[in-house]
Amino acid sequence: MARISEAPEGGKFRCKASAGLAGVAGAWGDGDLLGVLVDANGELALGGLGTTEGIIWTPEGRKDSSKANYKQVQGGKFYTVLFRGILQDMEIGTSPTFGDGDKVYSAAAGDVTAATAVGAIFLGTIIDDWTKPAGVGLMMVINVMGKPVG
Repeated sequence: MARISEAPEGGKFRCKASAGLAGVAGAWGDGDLLGVLVDANGELALGGLGTTEGIIWTPEGRKDSSKANYKQVQGGKFYTVLFRGILQDMEIGTSPTFGDGDKVYSAAAGDVTAATAVGAIFLGTIIDDWTKPAGVGLMMVINVMGKPVG
């Protein structure tokens, strides 16, 4: 399961999840990461192609991973939205599968892709997790750019 390793000041903010986002499961990583945007009401909504403004870790603040809704967003709860930082323990072989050096872009329904598409927002770069023995893990260096790919 991914975890937030670094979230520097100025690279994150807190925002309340909208009621419409309640029950939405993480779309990538190990099913625990979600691309989001701030809607017209100032609340988090599902990000997508050309609209993603940051990334949330859906189990934030939860302790019991055995619950069925552990990786789902809770409407009305505040989440840390990352647009600069580092995620560690990115799962290898989950959908989508990423490798060392891949560039990651926004896609539909809060998901991400390594394929560039017109309108996609650059989210970050996947690198080898040098803290793990024998390079058995991946990190994501988050650097969300607001300008869509032309």
